[in-house]
Amino acid sequence: MAFLWHWCLESWLLFRAGITVNRAIARVGCKRSKGTTMRFFDWHQRQTERWLDRLGMTSYAALWFAYLKGVVTTLFVLWVLGYF
Repeated sequence: MAFLWHWCLESWLLFRAGITVNRAIARVGCKRSKGTTMRFFDWHQRQTERWLDRLGMTSYAALWFAYLKGVVTTLFVLWVLGYF
């Protein structure tokens, strides 16, 4: 939790200074943040490819599935909130 708070504060300060987080990481060369982020994205990509292979889906079909899932979720939330 402390790491998240520190990251949010640091991001806000960089934003106020007019520096984006990506430029700051590139300038400072923060290996911890960059490595952790890249490991997560590599892991996520491997998981996505594995599930697409398991389900026999193409990337195009997965995009349509994600879109329709978002539509259904939005309609469900609107129904729960009483807009329907």
